[in-house]
Amino acid sequence: CIRDRRLLEGLAARITAPSENPLAPSMVVVQGPGMERWLAQSIARRYGVCANTEFLFPRQLLERVFETLPGDDPVFGNSAWEVNRLTWSVARLLFEGRGEPDFEPLARHLDAIDGDWRLVQLSRQIATLLDQYITFRPEWIRDWGRATELPVARDARWQARLVRDLTTQLGPGHFADRASAFLAAVSTSADPIARKLASAVSGRIEIFALSTLPPLYLSVLDGLARVADVHLSILSPTQGYWADLWREVREGEIQGLEAGNASEASGLFEALPATPAARLLAGLGRLGGDFQRCLEERVEAREEECDEYESPLSGAESPSLLARLQADLLELDFGLGEGGVDSPSLDSNRVVREDDDSIQI
Repeated sequence: CIRDRRLLEGLAARITAPSENPLAPSMVVVQGPGMERWLAQSIARRYGVCANTEFLFPRQLLERVFETLPGDDPVFGNSAWEVNRLTWSVARLLFEGRGEPDFEPLARHLDAIDGDWRLVQLSRQIATLLDQYITFRPEWIRDWGRATELPVARDARWQARLVRDLTTQLGPGHFADRASAFLAAVSTSADPIARKLASAVSGRIEIFALSTLPPLYLSVLDGLARVADVHLSILSPTQGYWADLWREVREGEIQGLEAGNASEASGLFEALPATPAARLLAGLGRLGGDFQRCLEERVEAREEECDEYESPLSGAESPSLLARLQADLLELDFGLGEGGVDSPSLDSNRVVREDDDSIQI
């Protein structure tokens, strides 16, 4: 597996290397404050100090990138689409639409005795949902915003009506609009954008150990990589392509059940029966697999030649149960021999020490 220690070594080597502007801070994008503190402390322990390093969250980086671009309103943004302000715009439209057939699915909330309080609560939830749509389903927001006819389905109809009315009242400028404007600008005039970005971001952007990112974010980062130096460091439990592993395991099990013998199910890429390690990764690693698929589909990356994968068993005389499980996931292999646990071919390395508490349930 790729360990955080190996990623940290590469990150530290890059941010401490001389750059064109020695006064420009190194920019590191992390998932949350916990990773920020761990990175800062680890770099400080190794080099004595961690200074002139700016830690950002993914949304903060993209907001800063958008704000540096000149152009029309969609690029600069429209604060009316922020959740706090959007809540009151939604509340006003729902209040005005009481009794209309399009909002009939919400009638139970809007006509309650404490209707005003329910209205604010419901509007807050809807505003949060629309903000998630903007990030994860931007095509829905765009289609609903310019729809001439509303969907027939009741649950989709009131959402489409609401988004269309919001777009008419608030105008463009939500996050998806800004992302589209940025990508269009990068594709038409990359050089001017690169010069303007140089004043807002450092020459090197490090994205470190993120577990996942929305497809819209990845598209923007891919566009950003055309005009800036972007390094993406991610953790992976296995060195193979495992984005579709869950589908392979499921289809293999279905084939085995249809054949009347689950052990005959075809496994990874229709080769062998799926190993327990493959099933474990398929069951618990669905989010990481989806992230890997998005990276393959939306990002044009150039991988470094050095191999950062490290076997947890290397150099260990008596590896822990967790280390052996990580090694199995690395190769998607978990063999106990034909006889199972009692098989004479069982590797003595599989015996768990009595004091091994590396895995707890």
